[in-house]
Amino acid sequence: MKSLSSMTGGATKALLALTGASALTFGAASASAQTLENPASGSTQSGIGLISGWVCEAEKVEVAITDGPTYTAGYGTPRGDTSSICGDSDNGFGVLINYSTLGTGTHTATLLVDGVESGTTSFNVLRMSTGEFATDLTKTATVADFPSAGHSVTLEWSQAQQNFNIVSELIPSQGEGGVLDDGIVDAQWNNGIGAFDAAIGYATCFNDGGEGCPSLSWATVDDEDRGTVIEVTYAAADADVGKHPAVIDLDQAAQIPLLGDTMFTIGLLLL
Repeated sequence: MKSLSSMTGGATKALLALTGASALTFGAASASAQTLENPASGSTQSGIGLISGWVCEAEKVEVAITDGPTYTAGYGTPRGDTSSICGDSDNGFGVLINYSTLGTGTHTATLLVDGVESGTTSFNVLRMSTGEFATDLTKTATVADFPSAGHSVTLEWSQAQQNFNIVSELIPSQGEGGVLDDGIVDAQWNNGIGAFDAAIGYATCFNDGGEGCPSLSWATVDDEDRGTVIEVTYAAADADVGKHPAVIDLDQAAQIPLLGDTMFTIGLLLL
C-alpha cells in the first residue's frame, strides 16, 4: 500500500477521474482515483483477454462479473500516464481471463477497490461453437485495406490465446520501384498463393492449399520430369476452370511450373 503522505507530501488532496464510460471515485478522505479501462463499454470479447485499468491506492483490487466469478487482480504494474493524478506510477492492475467461460451474451464487470464498488462496464461475449477452449485448429486469413487503404495484414489463429494474431503486414512500396527488379518480384507483390472460388461467392482462400475453397486445391509435388511443381486439383463436379479461377503470385509461378496441361491463369493480382 502506498501511503497518503508519500502521494501528497502530507497534504490532503481531492482527485477526480472520469474516463469514458468507466467511472471513478474521488474525495479528500481517500485521496484515490481509479478507472476500469478494459473491456471497453459495449465492446465484444472472445478468447483469452485482459480486464485492466488503474487504481491510485489500494490494498486489494478485484473485478466482479455479474452472475459470474470475482477475480483478484494483480496490482502495481507501471502506468506512467497516471503519475500526474496519483503522484506515482505503480498503479496498473490486470486479470487474465478466458472470456468464453462467461458464455455468449452481455455481462457487467464491477471494479472493487478494497471491497468498495468503484466503476462498472458492460460488454458482450461471443463463445464459438467449439466451446470454452478450441483445440487442434489452424487457420490464416488476409484482411485487405487494413490498417489503411492499399495495405493488408495476415491473421493467424493462436490456440494459446484463443484468437487471431496479426503476423504480417503487406505495405505497398512508395516512390520508385516496379514489379520486377532484375527478374525478381518485389516483396510487396509476393504475397503467396491464393484463389477465389465461385462456390463461396468469389471469396478467397489464401496460403491454405485451398482448404477454404471447396472447388479446388493446390500443393507442391515432385514430378519426375520437371522437379517440384504446383499441382492444382479441381473437384469433379466443378471442373469448369473458367468458373473457378485461381491466382498464383509471380515469384512462385516463375520458379515452380504447373503440373500437366491444366488451363490455369498465372498473373499479378492487384488488391
